[in-house]
Amino acid sequence: NPYIVPNDLNRLTIEAYNQYGFALKNRQNVIFIPGKEEEKASASAQPRLYSMFIGISDYRGDKIDLNFAAKDATDFADVIEVAGASYYGPDQHVVYRMTTDTNNQNLWPTKHNIERVFSEIINEAHPQDILLIYFAGHGLDLEEDEEFYFMTAEADRPYIDGPEEAADMTLSTSELAGFFKQVSAMRQLFVVDACHSGNLANGLFSSGGKIKTEGIRALDQVKDRTGVYVLASSEGEEVSYESSALEQGLLTYSLLFGMKGAGLQDGEFVDVINMLQFVKQKVPELASDIGQKQIPILQIPVDANSFFIGRLSAEDKGNIELNSAKPILLASNFQNEESLIDEMHFSVYLDEKIKALRKEYDNKFLVVERGGFFNNAYSIYGRYSDTEDGTRYTYKIFHNDKEIINGSLLEADMGLAIEKITDQLLGELFPENN
Repeated sequence: NPYIVPNDLNRLTIEAYNQYGFALKNRQNVIFIPGKEEEKASASAQPRLYSMFIGISDYRGDKIDLNFAAKDATDFADVIEVAGASYYGPDQHVVYRMTTDTNNQNLWPTKHNIERVFSEIINEAHPQDILLIYFAGHGLDLEEDEEFYFMTAEADRPYIDGPEEAADMTLSTSELAGFFKQVSAMRQLFVVDACHSGNLANGLFSSGGKIKTEGIRALDQVKDRTGVYVLASSEGEEVSYESSALEQGLLTYSLLFGMKGAGLQDGEFVDVINMLQFVKQKVPELASDIGQKQIPILQIPVDANSFFIGRLSAEDKGNIELNSAKPILLASNFQNEESLIDEMHFSVYLDEKIKALRKEYDNKFLVVERGGFFNNAYSIYGRYSDTEDGTRYTYKIFHNDKEIINGSLLEADMGLAIEKITDQLLGELFPENN
């Protein structure tokens, strides 16, 4: 048959219709590779789960390092390794961890190593198997070819000078599509959290921290060409707030949150479509909590049938550790009672004091240095005026829009006034420390 490709993966879909032209519900798919007799022998074998987790925080040099990409990959891998072994069996789950936290140079997430692992999976996987690929790191687009590029550990700056340089330190969507197409496993999931950290939002990253429209189209081509499910982080700007508040990327946090129970089927099975739909709803909620907007991109292939990538017991779910959202402290606003100008720069000194105290409190709160509307946010407003006995400070501390402290101080030493106000604020946030 001219439509059958020798020595390659073929899918034959069989549909039956009755005499009235109505399709019967039970559509059947037949997967086969002409010329590979060994595939026929393994057709009834138990399926295996192949998982590869890429997390790049430590790029070459120190200009584009990230805080949580490697941690995100490790945390997600920890849970999937347990879930996959529970559902498929310990011997039926093959895990590749490739993060910049490892000391194993063979698993350092360079382009060469990633390609080598893909080749191993291509040679070993069978049609009945499952493939899960997770990427966390920097991503960018080249406008001249409208491709999305994932930057591997060789990258040392937040840009690439054309396709030739891209070939040395990135994986393009075309390359990834080629890998997925060669893997025989018919059930495939690609999760990509390719974002930039907020402190690199200096205009060099044209995507502003997330995947642009061109990159979205390129990822869509991966889905169409291979039948792989694609979950990608969306466009957004204040990426550092997302990571700092939870010490994790919102995409990975939502995945882990869902696997604690809320996104599981029947409370225990990691069903791909259920999980991805949960994440698509959860990420915008988390982003809204910190004053940001982020909507994941979810691509599901035509004729998609969901599948399980694991099973989690009550104990397994309890072992998933997630940080709760941290309190957010907004920049303070103090004014002179008469001039309505902060000639003393009291707000600046107060904010510097609060930031310096973060280490003493194990970074349990987030300081936002510019304005905005945030849930779980604390703010301080006040005025001061000179008297014969010192400076009178009147102030109010708010949690969101609710006034929680109304105070007044008379101090000759501005440093003492700052210390007393910060003590009140942090005592409200962390009463257990008092």
